[in-house]
Amino acid sequence: MLGVEKDTDKRYSGQRSWDFDVKHQGFRFHMSNIMAAIGIVQLERLDSFKTKRQQVAKTYLEAFAGINEITFLDFDYSEVLSHIFVIKAQKRYELREHLLKNNIECGIHYKPNHLLTKYNTGIKLSITEKIYDEMMTLPCHFDMTSDEQDIVINKVKEFYGK
Repeated sequence: MLGVEKDTDKRYSGQRSWDFDVKHQGFRFHMSNIMAAIGIVQLERLDSFKTKRQQVAKTYLEAFAGINEITFLDFDYSEVLSHIFVIKAQKRYELREHLLKNNIECGIHYKPNHLLTKYNTGIKLSITEKIYDEMMTLPCHFDMTSDEQDIVINKVKEFYGK
């Protein structure tokens, strides 16, 4: 439907796969009445969602400020309501494995279009690919407790020997 192909079977068996491909254009045009009703109610909670997610981002920024192997996207997190928290991390694949082994879900988002089958022309974009190889997302959600975020922070610091 969306043109995105991924391993859904693995996802439902508890082996989430972040890898995907796009081979054809996809579309989504629908929203059910139930989803619309939920959305309307969620809008009433927007301020609390915003405050919580911005606090999660601020905590990550402060906690990782002294780690040279981690850099951040240039956002004003007092203005942005992040649905994910993106970092650029040296040894991203190894860090991700370390976090997953410690039951910390993290993701790899935003695969560059030129690496997707539909848009792949064989042209290399070395800077884009370098940045992509560094980017990953850390847990950032409304229900995240301070203790849970502390675990994420401590495991990242542990990985980098900090």
